[in-house]
Parts: sequence; structure tokens; C-alpha cells
Amino acid sequence: MSTEKVDQEIRDGCKELVLDLPTLKEISKRFLNDVNKGLKKETHPTAIVKCFVTFVQDLPNGSEKGKFLALDLGGTNFRVLLIELSKHHFEMRSKIYAIPQHIMLGSGEHLFDHIADCLAKFMKQEHVMDETLPLGFTFSFPLTQTGLTKGTLERWTKGFNCSNVVGNDVVQMLKDAIARHGDVKIEVCAILNDTTGTLMSCAWKNPNCRIGLIVGTGSNACYVERQKNAELFDDVDKGSGNVVINLEWGAFGDDGVLDFVRTAYDRDVDTNSVNPGKQLHEKMISGMYMGELTRLALERFTKEGLLFGGKASEALFTRGRFYTKYVSEIESDPPGTITSCREILEELVACWWSLETKWYKKMRQKQIFECVNELGRLELNLIGVENDTEYHISNEGRRAPKSCRRFLEVGEASAHPSRDVADRSLGVWWEKFLLKVTSTCPSCYKTNQTFACVTSYVSDHRTGMKMVQAPFETREYVTPELREKCKELIIDNSQLEEYKKKLLNDLNKGLGKKTHPTSIVKCFITYVQDLPDGTEDGKFLALDLGGTNFRVLLIELSKNHFEMRSKIFAVPQHIMLGSGEQLFDHIADCLAKFIKDEKITNETLPLGFTFSFPLMQKGLTKGILERWTKGFNCSGVIGNDVVQLLKDAIARRGDVNISVMAILNDSTGTLMSCAGVNRFCRVGIIIGTGTNACYVESQKNAEMFDEEDRGSGKVLINCEWGAFGDDGSLDFLRTEYDRDVDEHTVNPGRQLHEKMISGMYMGELVRLAMEKFTNEGLLFGGKGSEALSTRDRFYTKYVSEIESDPPGTFNNCKEILEELGIKHATEQDCLNVRYICECVSRRAAHLASAGIATILNKMKEPRVTVGIDGSLYRFHPHFHNLMMEKISELVDPGIVFDLMLSEDGSGRGAALVAAVASRRR
Repeated sequence: MSTEKVDQEIRDGCKELVLDLPTLKEISKRFLNDVNKGLKKETHPTAIVKCFVTFVQDLPNGSEKGKFLALDLGGTNFRVLLIELSKHHFEMRSKIYAIPQHIMLGSGEHLFDHIADCLAKFMKQEHVMDETLPLGFTFSFPLTQTGLTKGTLERWTKGFNCSNVVGNDVVQMLKDAIARHGDVKIEVCAILNDTTGTLMSCAWKNPNCRIGLIVGTGSNACYVERQKNAELFDDVDKGSGNVVINLEWGAFGDDGVLDFVRTAYDRDVDTNSVNPGKQLHEKMISGMYMGELTRLALERFTKEGLLFGGKASEALFTRGRFYTKYVSEIESDPPGTITSCREILEELVACWWSLETKWYKKMRQKQIFECVNELGRLELNLIGVENDTEYHISNEGRRAPKSCRRFLEVGEASAHPSRDVADRSLGVWWEKFLLKVTSTCPSCYKTNQTFACVTSYVSDHRTGMKMVQAPFETREYVTPELREKCKELIIDNSQLEEYKKKLLNDLNKGLGKKTHPTSIVKCFITYVQDLPDGTEDGKFLALDLGGTNFRVLLIELSKNHFEMRSKIFAVPQHIMLGSGEQLFDHIADCLAKFIKDEKITNETLPLGFTFSFPLMQKGLTKGILERWTKGFNCSGVIGNDVVQLLKDAIARRGDVNISVMAILNDSTGTLMSCAGVNRFCRVGIIIGTGTNACYVESQKNAEMFDEEDRGSGKVLINCEWGAFGDDGSLDFLRTEYDRDVDEHTVNPGRQLHEKMISGMYMGELVRLAMEKFTNEGLLFGGKGSEALSTRDRFYTKYVSEIESDPPGTFNNCKEILEELGIKHATEQDCLNVRYICECVSRRAAHLASAGIATILNKMKEPRVTVGIDGSLYRFHPHFHNLMMEKISELVDPGIVFDLMLSEDGSGRGAALVAAVASRRR
């Protein structure tokens, strides 16, 4: 590191981030102790470093040949690959498939059925439906393996939370899904994680590879161990005497053994993570956290007056705003230059004037980045576990850090980058391998030594934020005239700040007693004062009415347990347009049928009623319909209490015992559903066919609240923010496309905010732009199709599908355009179409983000989880990440937030409102 020109104060402040040789040796000693605990049968159950047995005994020897399938599941996308191997020849074809968030958080059966469907599509596309192919399954989640084809999920990570998978064999679940599909011939031959895949991939090309490392968004390692040392290995020895061990070393230090090297920055990062106290080693190494560690150091030194003259921007003080890629870019500056550093700080709007005076000040930032990055070298030091082997550390020709070379007691090790690890490695399982240690290392050209090859895995799986940024960064290849015309769809932060100011003003008007009658954003009182606390217990009914179908649900709650059974009933159109009495009699009939089917006719059960129409609540069980939407127009309901109408219909039947405990809308249900599993949830958002928000407000600010305080001092507010802008306050952002869409809706001039965000209108906005650009000769050579000129023919799902295409590929886009009768589209056309989709969807995400940031800033809570439901948020491949990025730019410093997908807000949420109300009785 270039310390000679760095301020002494900065250098002293960074000392705690620099690990000396004795410290690294102590870390190695403790790590080795934990590895041995993980390997032993007696100590394994309580071990921190689990050392799971993979049951892989043999490594590739180059003789493998044939066709093989690979399935790589480890994030929000998964890949299916067809791999053909012959002697030292490798050919691969693959396709990436998205996993919508509702599947990530749904049932395990739903997840594996989705995977089986995609496998079948891929095999059909590759013309291998008639072949029986072996499949290797990369499953990059914590797994206990009890065989090469049996792996029990320990816990979900990476945002997944599918029910009925933890504790079960994921290979069997995949096999069952394939069997249910019935039309593909696949033999699942092995399950492995990404570290094992890394090792196998490199071993196929380099016979000396014995260690696999992941150093990316997360970090892990695996290595070849003697079977006699792996006491949990209970398979038959196939001749090698070895087995690959999956260390799961990210958890090293979770018992406190790394506390002596953890800093205030590490503790801060951990406290604000989704899993505090877990994966502490990973949090000191991996890319997911490195940028934030650096930002915390920069923030501290700025506040102490050691950087930027003590003055910096809001961005520098915003959690998650300094990305790990910045560390790499700054350290890529040649010695003595600061080009990347300057650009990044300007991007963060830092006060550059304080850096211009003296040369040594220009080196301050790089010192901090290099100190933090030193922690990222920890994983290389830990290869000292096998200190009887000679090592030669080199990564793409570079020598290892000096401290690492000194640390290794014997010799040297060789590090080789692995590319397309998951692709290549899975094809090498299907022959019986012979493990043979050769006497020559092809990298070092040394003989008569045993060499370990430390594999540096360069992952091609992009993290969420990179996936968002990469496609949009192709805008430079978009036709310039079209790019210029799309500018009106791009909203910058200064415009969003104006939006926030106007929305906050409207929220305050809705809350005030004097201004409420004329307010646009109504801020209706929900009369829900309490959130779930985990003590809710018993059986509850929920009724969810919000469209042409409605659901009745029976939900059983106990401590940390949730079980649900439900049935969907149709609302025929003659009832949707008939009388209110007809509608509620139909609902009561269906309730009675459901109760009879569930054999609970003799029980009196509380019911929560989700009613997803604009409602003026007068109490927890009294709600006056303001107006019908979504195609309903039942007479005798507007201006009346819908709870009473439901009670009257139940009474007319006389054969069911139901106590209606609460009425709520879907945004309140979303908040309650998420609050039931996350105690920080204070905001509920709907981003689907429509959009709305609710949040927890102080009763003193909610002047329309006229009920007794039950002790919380809070009440949930239903914003009804879809109407924001109906008074013209959003005209500065609306385009000709927005005006066209509005004019052709059933409610022109109403719900203008909703029409700029929600899924009901997004597809049409894109179609209008495409139609205009085609007519102007900027798309498809000026030749469109009848379908492209047909209103509402371009569906919102097309936007999600087009944006799901990996950057540089246009498979979905071409299929959709052909479906629309455009068979002459060029790749340039596809690139342009994708850009239009991105402009419209990013604008929607940014408007929703600005709305959420306004609410978070108004609440002034230090930590808030935002529960979100709705098809657009669930199914769009980048919506979540776009919102995370934009909210972090717009929220006040010091506010920590996260976004959580709601599990059945309108059902589970309704039951929880009823449960909380019952608890209060």
C-alpha cells in the first residue's frame, strides 16, 4: 500500500483494518480447530464450520464423454445447460430462466414444478426430448448431504423462503416435479454446491486442483480430505480414499473467535444485515459487504475532519450507497493517479475542493480502500490448513500479497481462475474418475512435488444490482433519435425531490381534519392500532374480495406456525352489476359452503374481511364504500357500510356462526402479513394491477382518528395514493403516453399516479411509444402490424419477459414481436424495444420508490421494513433491485430500510387483523 504520502491520522485510523502475520497465524490456528470439529462425529452437531460431506470421491481425469444436463440454482435466476464432453473438449448451450418472487416465497412444490417446466422447455428447444440424459444439480444453499443424490436443505438464504423444503431432500423434490411433468427423461445423478462445482471445473483442466474457493457476493471453500478424517462420511470407498468437504466457512467466527479482529465497521455492518450474528467471516471478506465497510470508514474520517474538509454529500452518509465495485475501480488506478477515485467521488457529489490543495490528500481514499480490501485477503491466508504441501500463489500472473506468502510455512501454491464453473463442472460426474496426484504442476513447471491449486472462482452470476444496471447501460447502443425521444420517460432525482415535496404536502392534507374533505390523497383511518406480536393463536376465517374472483380462507395460527386452507369462488358478471344484496348473499352462500366443507359449522370463528375498494372507515368493523372500481357497479352499496351488508347476508342464511372482527384493504393486509414475521414492518405497499400504500402513523397526527387509544399511540393509515396527481400536481412528469392512456380509461382524470406505476397500464404505455416510433420510421423499418396498433394488445407481462432476456440476447423479445405479427425485427429493433420497456418500468419503480421514501422520511423511524405485494413487483425481474437502489438515494440519512415480499397479504393479513382484534377483546 502507498502509505508514505497518506496523512498520519488516516494511517493510524486504518491500523485496526490491517492484519499482521502473528494475527493471521492465530486466525489460521482457530480456523483449523473449527475445521477439525466439523469433521468429527462427536463435535459436528455443535461445530460452527460445518464441514459437510459432499460424497464426491473422484475427480475428473479427462476421459469423460457424452451429453449431460446441468441445472444451476442459486439466485433469482437459474440456468439449464446442455454440455457435450469428449476428450479435453467442451461444448455448452444454455438458457437462463427467471424465478418470480412469488415462487421464491411460495411452496416448494411450486418452485420445483417451475424448474421442471423450464427443463422441459429447454430440452424441447434443444431437440433432446427423446434422450435420457444425466443431470447434475448445483444447489447453492446450505445443505446436509447424505449421499451423492440426496441433500437436505438446512436453511434458505438469498431471499428464498419456499415452504416445506427446509429439512427435506431437494433432489427427491426435483425428481417428483419431473415425474409430475411426465414428458422428460432425466436422471438426477448428483447434487453439489458452487464451491464443489468450482473445484470440479478446474480439476477437469488441471489434475492438481484440490481446493475450490468462492470469493464473490458471498464466500465459501471446499477441499479434498482423507475419508478417515471425515468421520461423518458413511459411504463405500470407491478406491480413492478421499472425499470432497464443503466447509461452509462463512460462519467461521459466529461463536466469537473472530471478535479480536472485528472492528466497529464490521459490527455496524452485521447489526444492519438481515442475519445479525451470522456469517461473520463472510461479512469480513465478501463483495456484498466490502463497499459498506469502506463507506463507514469514509463517513467516520469525514466527520472527524480528516477527509473532504469535514464536508461531504448525503450520498456518502447513505447506507448501501458506496458499492463494492467502487473499491475495485479505485484500486485499479495506476500508482500516483486518481482518475477513477475522482469520478466516483464526483458521482457521490463529494466536496472535491478539499482535495485539491496538497498531493498527499489525494492518496487518502486509496489508503482506506486498500486497508479494507486487506480483509478480503483473509481467505487466501486460511489455506494454511494443509501446511504440508508446497504452494505457489498466483492469480492471472500476479503474485499473492506479501503477507500471504510469508504466512505460508512451506513452499508455494498456485491459483487459477475458473470460468463458467457451474457450466463445466457438472458435465464431469458421469464416468468413474481416477484420482491421481501427478508429479508435475503445469503452472509452475516444477517436478517431484505435490501441488495444491487454489481456485479463484470468477462468477458469471450477476448480483441483483448488477443485473439491474447492466441492461440499461446498453443505452449507448440504442438508436440515438429514439434514445432522445425517450428522455421524457426518465425522471431524475431533482424531479423526484419535487414529487416527494408534493406528496408529503398531500399526505398532511389527508391527515388534517380541516383539509381532509378536499384532499386528493385521502389518508383514510383504518382503526388498526396494534400489530401482531407472535402470540396470536387459534382458528380464523378470512374473506378476500377485490376482483372477479374472491377467496375464503381458514387460517390456523400458533406461535411461529401458520397453516392455511382456501377456496376461490367466482363472482359472475350479472352479480358484479346487480344489486348489493345479491352480491353479499352470494358471498354468504360461498362462506357457508366453505365452512361445511371444512367441517367447522359448529364453531363460531372470527373473520377478517379484505375489501379492496376505496373505503371510508368509521371503525375497525365499519367501512363506507366511496366508489366502485375494477368493473363492479352493484347498486345500493356506495355510501353504505359493507360490513353491515355482509352481516345482514349471513343473518339471512341463519346457518353459519361468524363474527366479523375487522375490515381492511389489501395494503393494510400486506403490512399486517409482513409484520407477523418481521417486527420492523411499518409500511405496506401494493404494486400490481393497481397501487396503494399504508403505514403506521402517530395518532396525534391523524386528526380524523376518533377512537380511544388502546395503548400503542399509533394507527394504520390507508393512503389511497393512486389518486395523487388528480389535481394536476404530477403534470410536470406526465407525458403524451400518460395522457393518451388516461383518456381511454373508464375513469379519465382519476388515479393518475396509479396509471404511471401499475401493471394495468404499463404494457399500454410501452405499446403507445412503440407505435409512435414505428410511425416515425425509428422501429421495424417503419412497418408495424395490426396487433401493434391495437389498444391494450401489448401486455404488461411482455415488459417483464423482454427485460428477463440476458443482456445481448433477445429470445423473449423476438418471440413476443412475432406473436404481434412483427417477424422482420432486427437485433437493433429488439435493443430499442428493450430500452423502451426499461424506460417505462424504471420510471414506475422510481415513482414508487420516491413515494416510499416520502413515507419513510415522514415516519422518521431508524429501521423500517416495507412489505410489498402485487404482481408487478413479484414478476418484473428488476423491480425490487431498482427500488432498493433508488430508495437508498432518496431516503434521509440514518434510516435503514429493507423491502419484503408479502406472503398472501389479503388472506393472511386479514386473519392477523382478526386475530389481533380478538386478542384485544
